[in-house]
Amino acid sequence: MKIDLRKSSKLEPSLNKIYNEISKSKVYLFNQLLEKTIKQIDKKKIDFFVSNTFDRSPLNSSLFKNFIDLFFLDALLKKNYKIDIVITDSQAFYNLLLKHFDKKFNQINLINKKKNFLKLLYSNLSVLILLIIRVFIKVFFIKKKKIIKDKQLIFIDTFILPTHIDEDRYYTGLIDILNQEKIINNIQIYFIPTITNIHISNFFNYYKKVLISDRNFFIKDSYLKISDYFYAIFHYARIKKIRFNEVKLNEIDYSDLINEDLNDIKYNTSIESLLNYRFIKNLYKNKINIIKFINWWENQPIDKGYNLALKKYYKNTNVLGYIGFVPRNFDFQLFPTDYEIKLNMIPDSIGVIGKGYKEIVNKFSTNINIIDLPALRFDHIFKHKFKINKTKNKNILIALPVDIFKSISLLDNIPKNLDKIFPQFQINIIVKSHPQTPENLTLKNFNINNYKNCIIGQKSTLSYLKECDVLISSMSSICMEALAIGKPCLVFDESIGVEYNPIPNDVDEILWKLCKDNIQILENLSFFLDINTKNNDLIENQSKFIKEKYFIENNKINTINFIN
Repeated sequence: MKIDLRKSSKLEPSLNKIYNEISKSKVYLFNQLLEKTIKQIDKKKIDFFVSNTFDRSPLNSSLFKNFIDLFFLDALLKKNYKIDIVITDSQAFYNLLLKHFDKKFNQINLINKKKNFLKLLYSNLSVLILLIIRVFIKVFFIKKKKIIKDKQLIFIDTFILPTHIDEDRYYTGLIDILNQEKIINNIQIYFIPTITNIHISNFFNYYKKVLISDRNFFIKDSYLKISDYFYAIFHYARIKKIRFNEVKLNEIDYSDLINEDLNDIKYNTSIESLLNYRFIKNLYKNKINIIKFINWWENQPIDKGYNLALKKYYKNTNVLGYIGFVPRNFDFQLFPTDYEIKLNMIPDSIGVIGKGYKEIVNKFSTNINIIDLPALRFDHIFKHKFKINKTKNKNILIALPVDIFKSISLLDNIPKNLDKIFPQFQINIIVKSHPQTPENLTLKNFNINNYKNCIIGQKSTLSYLKECDVLISSMSSICMEALAIGKPCLVFDESIGVEYNPIPNDVDEILWKLCKDNIQILENLSFFLDINTKNNDLIENQSKFIKEKYFIENNKINTINFIN
């Protein structure tokens, strides 16, 4: 047997199942590993804490993958799998295998990652150029926002996408309800935007659109100094100086793995995180009083800059972390640890969009104040009227996830010629890109001519979701959104790494199926397209169950929790 552990390599479904079991059981040890690193770090220097190495997200962390890979191989050997060849692209992991598993495998092959010098140069230059553009805009276009001193100040962290500048994608309807109820007469609310997923050639124009938008934006750059940008850009130089001598766990020294990860160039979010830190620090120096800060919280490096600064400079400010999306089973970074709480990285309270998510978030620590908050982005599900399409005209919505690699993999596994496979139906296919991914991704990786009626969606995802009969997606909140309105869903996972399933275990599979390849997609698509009215009651009851447990309706009472 050959086991290929490179990042993009696929495992057989049976092996992937073992891999996921190991990931779930050993995540506690991974938390312990990161906790051990803290002892060698100066707490006043935050570069390590906002780095990808200290990020616990399995989707982003190469360190987590290498850590789990070691236990995965050990588990296979204990199950008497005969492994002839192991392939890795990590030098540090290769060295660990030679030291601890040398005689267990016939071959251990190191295949170095192909480094595209031009791509690497472009990536680094683009980060630098974007910062230069921001400095230019700051100097010539941005004026400091005047603060009304007799009003209480609330800051809300948000993101700006090319498709969502004037339209609020993250806190839909929040300000409208607060205005209707006249709750914010003595409160001044500002949205702090972070501009993401905009090509360098369009950045200047989009930034200008943000500046003239009617939304009440508070631009971070207006309170950043030129020295702050230099401080952020030299993060990489500082992080390169951090070296761990020995980080042992269960008699294995992981320091080389950690050092290798630190040496990998991937610092875009770290730079923004450091600017977030300096922004809060400068607000404090300007004696701007903040009564509440609402963080769109994913516990990524970009969030840690805000929380570290707020806990240091605004100790009396109420900091709320809002998980305004559906947490997935392997979103381990969303489950705070005690050491993160001690390091002042975690908000005072964490809001979830459904009561069913409370027990998930406190998986690693009970020292967290978890509160119910409305599912602002998903409020439409409470207005939707359930019905089953009895006609032969069937709409299939393919909603791509935020991860580009998984989007491409999903597109590759959509069965071709569905019209011929299901001649009894009039099949209409809509492919909709995620708002954070490039629009040309679909056109490059999906041939619409393989289908009789197929379009690349240009309208809102919600408009297509309401009219679809079956949703096909992967790792996205839209899967639960679909089930809540009684739309069947196929969740695709390609058996690479951890299985990002957004559907909780207690949701009945009458409405959804996990698919590992195009064959399973086809089989389950056949089932859902032919679903009959006998299932109406079961589907409607399951839809109600999901809404009651995993989504909270937006109303006056629970919306007030945002600003209290």
